[in-house]
Amino acid sequence: MGRGALKSLPCVGVGGATQVFWLERQDEPDQVCYRVHLCNPPVASDEFYEAVFTLETERARQQRMNAPQVYYRGKGIPEAVIRHAAADLDVVVCSCSNRAGQDEVRTDAATKVWDRLVKAGDARYDRGRDRYHLFRGA
Repeated sequence: MGRGALKSLPCVGVGGATQVFWLERQDEPDQVCYRVHLCNPPVASDEFYEAVFTLETERARQQRMNAPQVYYRGKGIPEAVIRHAAADLDVVVCSCSNRAGQDEVRTDAATKVWDRLVKAGDARYDRGRDRYHLFRGA
């Protein structure tokens, strides 16, 4: 899926309701950005949910997620994008760490997303590294 190509992304939100969004992948040097849109094709005024992953050897580290509009919240989009990224990139996807000395920060919202993935059995938490991992094919 290259720049501009949209793929359906079913998401299960709060209360178990499923809603289909539209996923766009944008490749940047050493990063992949996934943008989730409300409609296909996106309209000019369309705000989007965005997740950026830094590509590293054998893994992709989630750098940030951004949901500027309230209608993207509570829809299960972050979990769906992280699962999709692991399969699409064929790598382990990991979170940022909050350990001292690391040049990265994991927000409370991101920690909640990763905790839900752990609870669902899709991810694991490495306490020693303070990092979550979602493995290929999860």
